[in-house]
Amino acid sequence: MKNKVIVIALAAAFSSSAFAFGLPSIPGVSSSSSSAPAGNAGQLVQDATAAITQFYDAEVKIAQALGVYNEFAANNEHVAKLKTGDAAAGKVDLETKTVLASELGGVIDKKIAEGAPLDAKQKKLAAQGTLEYVKALLSTKKLVGSIQDVAKNPASVPMDQIGSITTLAKNLPGVVTNGVSSTGTIIKYMAANGVDTSKAKNIAASMDK
Repeated sequence: MKNKVIVIALAAAFSSSAFAFGLPSIPGVSSSSSSAPAGNAGQLVQDATAAITQFYDAEVKIAQALGVYNEFAANNEHVAKLKTGDAAAGKVDLETKTVLASELGGVIDKKIAEGAPLDAKQKKLAAQGTLEYVKALLSTKKLVGSIQDVAKNPASVPMDQIGSITTLAKNLPGVVTNGVSSTGTIIKYMAANGVDTSKAKNIAASMDK
């Protein structure tokens, strides 16, 4: 399966030794000069897992509204198994979630580029998904810097959390960068279709601060 191949490749590429090559960064997210207390690792993993789960769920709503979710439906059972409150969420599970979030984002972008109009039922679901999308994206973005700070000192992170911290530090920046890049396009498209995007716009504007 395509996603399994990608995840296996990521598992090898994103091992703890990858930190020697530096951590990716995203606009608007700075990393402090000293590492954050490793004791925060468990809470950070829990918060980030919940945020990326909410982000993916919002993408699902948007994809459903656009009529392009069927090809991803088979992944729902696996994604649903990811424990949002588990500080020791599995590394491979988190990689899977971030990979699927990026891939689903690409499917959404492609569909929006077609410019197809939305009917009343689609608009209602699209409004919900868009608002939840920007909320979850903002929550995820706020966590990136702290996670990367902790990841700079992996030796001090509990063994049951190091895999998750490493995975999040390497993968979340890409998810957030892609999400931020797509936000304006999504909001513009929804507004053009008569979807109320006022709240989503306000939240999106705060991401640049």
